Amino acid sequence: MLKVDRISAGYGAITILSEVSLELSEGETKCVIGTNNSGKSTFFKVISGLLKPFSGEITLNGINVAGLTTAEIVELGIVLVPERRRLFAKMSVYENLLLGSYVSRGKKERKRSLEFIYQLFPVLEKRSSQLSGTLSGGEQQMLAIARGLMAKPRVLLLDEPSLGLSPLIIQNIFNIFNTLNEQGVVILLAEQNAEIALRASSQGYVLSNGKVVLQGESRALLQDGRVEDVYLGKME
Repeated sequence: MLKVDRISAGYGAITILSEVSLELSEGETKCVIGTNNSGKSTFFKVISGLLKPFSGEITLNGINVAGLTTAEIVELGIVLVPERRRLFAKMSVYENLLLGSYVSRGKKERKRSLEFIYQLFPVLEKRSSQLSGTLSGGEQQMLAIARGLMAKPRVLLLDEPSLGLSPLIIQNIFNIFNTLNEQGVVILLAEQNAEIALRASSQGYVLSNGKVVLQGESRALLQDGRVEDVYLGKME
C-alpha cells in the first residue's frame, strides 16, 4: 500500500534523512523508533508533504506522492497526527472533529465516522461541547487521533502518541490499533519509547542519525540488544 523508497531529506543544505526505506501493507501497524533528533518527525513530515524530499520516491497504491502538497496527500488518504496534538484549544471537541472531515473522503462519511469514533472513545462524546484546551492530556491525544480518523485515512501517521501520558492512558489508546487495522487503516508510529511502540506493532525500524540501522519483526527487536545500543549511542 505505502512504499517509501530511499528517501533523503533535510533543511537547506543540511541532510537529516539518508536513503530511508520502508513498506506498509493494508491492515498492519509498524513503528519507527529512535532517540530524539534521530529523524523520526522529519521522516513523517516528508511522507505527509510538509517537507519536500531531496531524492527518493513515496508511493501510495502505486501513485507517487513525493512532491505533492499536503492537501493533495490527505485527499489520497495519508493523514498525520502531529506530535503534541496541535488541537484548536478554543474550539469544542465536536468542532475539532468536524475540521478533520473537511476533505472529500471525510465529508462523505462524516456521520458514520462520528459514530465510529464515539464507540472508540466514548469520553469524546461526553465532552463534545467542551473546549478542547480544557481536556486532560490523554483526552487531548484521543481527540487528535479521532480528528485524524475523521479524514477517513488509508494510512495514519502517529507522531509520538505516548508523549507525556500515563502508562494506563497509553495502553487504552494503543488498544484501538487492532480495531483500526481491521477497518483497513494502516498505522505507522514514530516513538522514542521503543518498548511501547514495538509491543504495539508487527515490525519496527530503528532510526539513528537519519538512517535505518536496524529493522525486523517487533518481537525480535524487543530482544535485540542492539536496540539499546542505539539509544545509548553505541551504534550508529
